[in-house]
Amino acid sequence: ESRCYRFDITLRGRRANYFENDLT
Repeated sequence: ESRCYRFDITLRGRRANYFENDLT
């Protein structure tokens, strides 16, 4: 899960915030 999460952030740093909120 961590890999996909990091990969997504690298591809779209903007969505990183959204993903972080979902994970938290």
